Amino acid sequence: MVEAMLALALALSACTLVMGVTQQMNTRLTFERQRTKKARLLYEKTSRQLGEVMNGKSEVKASVHNS
Repeated sequence: MVEAMLALALALSACTLVMGVTQQMNTRLTFERQRTKKARLLYEKTSRQLGEVMNGKSEVKASVHNS
């Protein structure tokens, strides 16, 4: 009986540990998804702006960069 109780306690402890690790991994994954999304949006924005400058569609003046 004592062995069964001990086995049950160990199993419960292991399940609790796995749940905690899983929650940490999910939190980290959510953070990384948000970070990746922000980086992608910034990359797309700067790529668009660079394309506009390269095609002469931007109102960037050379005198501003030379001062």
